[in-house]
Amino acid sequence: FAQIDSKQYFSPDDNSNSTNAVREEIDVVRISIEEGAPSLGDRAFSPDITNVSIGSNVTWINNDSQFHTITSGIEPDDPIVGQKFESEALSPKETFSYISNETGTFSYFCQLHPTMKGKLIVS
Repeated sequence: FAQIDSKQYFSPDDNSNSTNAVREEIDVVRISIEEGAPSLGDRAFSPDITNVSIGSNVTWINNDSQFHTITSGIEPDDPIVGQKFESEALSPKETFSYISNETGTFSYFCQLHPTMKGKLIVS
């Protein structure tokens, strides 16, 4: 299980003086791309299987020295590749975030290093 390490708050109403503004709490879940990730395969993402609640903000951080992507799907030839989420190439220390708005199990991988695989389980 991924550790939920912070809460993020937002108001859907841009007028902060409004008495009708609603504040919602969102779980922020962090996943690390580990150092040496291309040679780690399914251990390149830590954790490699992440369970989150619907509405969570899932944020990947590239802790490797190489560029990587976060792309939904099983592999580059998957017919639904990138349909749920897809980052651009992340440089070292760069992040990518995804709000999990539907339940299900979503496999993902790195387009540049397809042996790097992870799984996001939203319930």
